Amino acid sequence: MRAGLRHKLLIDLLAKKATRTGKPTEDPIFSKKQEPLRWSRFKKTAPEQMFETVQQGSSLSSRPSARGATKTAKATSPTRIT
Repeated sequence: MRAGLRHKLLIDLLAKKATRTGKPTEDPIFSKKQEPLRWSRFKKTAPEQMFETVQQGSSLSSRPSARGATKTAKATSPTRIT
């Protein structure tokens, strides 16, 4: 089974558990502030709104890791092939 599919199944199971128990999802992938970034919501928005969401992306995209630190992308220099 592909890792992406396993991840989606896990997220679906956690969402169903939260719905069934009435408790919030433990360590959610998207915070309330990041809800517009969910593909299921993003794909239904108007193009103008999509553009605004992407522009705001840097303020929406960081998410606390399991240890409470914020994940950030590591800058790397491009590899030159000669």
